[in-house]
Amino acid sequence: MSRLPHRFPRYGTLGLAVLVLMQTAVFCGQSPALASFPWWWITSATTPVSWWAYILVIDAWMYRREGKSWLTDDRSLLALQCILSVVFWCLFEGYNCLMPGWSYVNLPSYLNLRFLGYAIAFATIMPGMFLTCRLLQSYRAWSRVRAPSVRWTSTSLNISIAVGVLFCVAPPFAPATMRGYLWAFVWTGWFLLMEPFNYRRGMPSLYRDWEHGDWSRTVQLFATGALCGALW
Repeated sequence: MSRLPHRFPRYGTLGLAVLVLMQTAVFCGQSPALASFPWWWITSATTPVSWWAYILVIDAWMYRREGKSWLTDDRSLLALQCILSVVFWCLFEGYNCLMPGWSYVNLPSYLNLRFLGYAIAFATIMPGMFLTCRLLQSYRAWSRVRAPSVRWTSTSLNISIAVGVLFCVAPPFAPATMRGYLWAFVWTGWFLLMEPFNYRRGMPSLYRDWEHGDWSRTVQLFATGALCGALW
C-alpha cells in the first residue's frame, strides 16, 4: 500500500493566497482602467512580500512531499540562511554602486522603512534559491547528469582561487562604460574563489561532484538560478 502524502500546511495556503493577491494588485496597478486606485500602497512591498509568500509555498510543498521542512523542523537553518543572505547581498549591493546592474523603484521615502524593506527582501534570496533547489532534487530532476571526471590538484585549486580573486576584484576597476556588462565575472569569481576551500575542508562541494563525474547538482543549481531569476 502506498503511503498517503502529507498534508499541505496552512502557511503554504496563506503564502499562495498572498502571491495571488499581490500579483493581482501589480496587474491592476498597470491597467489604465484601474489606475485611479492608489495601488502603490500595496505594490511598493511587492518584492519582500511576494518572495516570503513564495518561500512559504515551497517550504509547505516540501513538507507535503517529505514530511519535514525548514519551517517545521529546522528553523535555525532557515534563520542562518536569512542572515547570510542579507550579508552576502549587501556585498553585491556594494558592487552595484560601483558597476550599476540594477535599480529599485517605488521605494518608501522614509529611510528607516526603506532599509527595513531591504533587509526583509534580501533575507529571501538564499532561502528562496536553496528551497527551490531542494524541491527540484526531491523530484530527482537531472539527477543522472554525468560527465567525464575532473581531477583536482593543489595547483589547479590554487589557480581557481587566483582566477576567482581576479574576477572579483577587476570588474569594478574596468572602464565605466564596460562595468555593467561584467557581472558574469563577479558571480563566477566568488564561486571560483570559495569552492576550493569547501573542497579542501571536505564540505559539500561541486568540485568534488565533478571529481566523481556527477554534474546533477550543478545543473539543478543552474536551473534554480534560471527559475528564480525569471520569477524575480
